[in-house]
Amino acid sequence: MILFYRFVDLSGPSPDAIAAALLQWASELSLKGRLLVAEEGVNGTLAGAPRDVAAFEEHCMRDETLRFDVSDFRASQAHSPPFGRLQVKVVEELCWSGRTLKDVPLSETGIGYLTPEEWCATLRERASDVVVLDVRSRKESSIGRFAGAVVPPTRTFADYQQWLASEEGRSLMEGKRVLMYCTGGLRCEKTAAK
Repeated sequence: MILFYRFVDLSGPSPDAIAAALLQWASELSLKGRLLVAEEGVNGTLAGAPRDVAAFEEHCMRDETLRFDVSDFRASQAHSPPFGRLQVKVVEELCWSGRTLKDVPLSETGIGYLTPEEWCATLRERASDVVVLDVRSRKESSIGRFAGAVVPPTRTFADYQQWLASEEGRSLMEGKRVLMYCTGGLRCEKTAAK
């Protein structure tokens, strides 16, 4: 099983054309899961036989429009098929923010990543000017989180953006170094770029 996303400008080639190509590749390889395509890029989770998943990754890395890199894919194992079908949708945003992050320039995504060692060192030090922010869904946060992490009282990613703009959100982060974490990186990249 793979989880992946890539912010890339797909406004030139139609997102519909990219979605059709991804649907064809995934169907030919008997993959199941969900793919989202927007003018800002691609987000997906697919499962299948290891060789078929690897072949799909190769398609994405060879495609001159998508320009995926091997580091864009995160793999995990499933003991039984996690998806019953393949679904490909063209959407307005890869992760719905209520349009508050729709116009974030793609050139501003992918900035500010810490290595795992830098992240751990910063957590260990936990200086008074550091805030750890959980950008995941409520369900994911309820399962577990970093000690002392701020979990905003929100239900959706769109609510999250409203909370960040609120007096509570701004005052919590004013003058602080903010460390964010999420499941795959997409929410953090969009939030950090804003």
